[in-house]
Amino acid sequence: MHIIKKEKGEQSFLQTKVVAPEDMVAIGSQIAIGIVKAVAEKPMSVSELSKHLKCHEQTIYYHIGKLKKTGFIKPYEDRSSSKKQTLYKATASSFSFAFEDFKKGEVPSINESSFFSPFIKNGRLNAKIIVGSPDPHGPENARSRDSYYGIDFALFLGTFLNYVPHSYALLDTEVRSEDLKQNLIIIGGPIVNKITEQINDYFKIRFVHDKAWSIYSTISGKKYFDDETGLIVKQKNPFSNNHYILLIAGKRYVGTKSAIVSFLKKFSEIKKGNIYDRNYSGKVVMGLDVDSDGNIDDVEMLE
Repeated sequence: MHIIKKEKGEQSFLQTKVVAPEDMVAIGSQIAIGIVKAVAEKPMSVSELSKHLKCHEQTIYYHIGKLKKTGFIKPYEDRSSSKKQTLYKATASSFSFAFEDFKKGEVPSINESSFFSPFIKNGRLNAKIIVGSPDPHGPENARSRDSYYGIDFALFLGTFLNYVPHSYALLDTEVRSEDLKQNLIIIGGPIVNKITEQINDYFKIRFVHDKAWSIYSTISGKKYFDDETGLIVKQKNPFSNNHYILLIAGKRYVGTKSAIVSFLKKFSEIKKGNIYDRNYSGKVVMGLDVDSDGNIDDVEMLE
């Protein structure tokens, strides 16, 4: 068993063992603590522990008996040594005690964010992920490349999940009417994703097509024409008021990539909402090629 800690985006862990509260008495003295601490670092014999802790071997034997019985330490066989002596090692790096037994059920995610509510519930994905088909389809007979970049988003989303027991991804050409009434995560713009085309007009930040495609924000009144621009919008599902849609898309595939890189690089900014209206979960981003290698590797928040 492990204790996992997340701090400043980094994860660390510690091996632990659960012991009964009454067994904690065995480690209630400084000598017992010293024994467990010493053999947690490396296996040691009674004589070595006696010298290390500066106490009589009989005292060490007394505490070892109690520590073995309660499961804090165990004998260790050193096959690399020709000496025939009993060594002892700790059974874990740390110990915990609990007043209740383990319970069956969902385990809360160790990495939680209100932004992904209700798409994630009790550490499990609670949404369909819809990506554009890679086959030619739609009015422009387009092929989607956005789904490849969606892999990066899926890896990011996975950090908020305990496990994914089922397949939740659908191509836009596979979506049925009943699927639209669930929580949806939609990746790709209206050219390559038919579902984006269906919901586009319901969004405050959306795609418009005059002489050319652009992203239009009804919040700021601005239009964005660059291929590297993308949008991220979380809004109620127009097909079901009890559900939500998260749209991650660009006017071109490079714009969708920019939106996905935003999650990897600046998720804290996404959670703050729109610059012009913090109560609205909608962002427009611009992808940047910082190292000039032809790939988007950073983003600027436009609103």
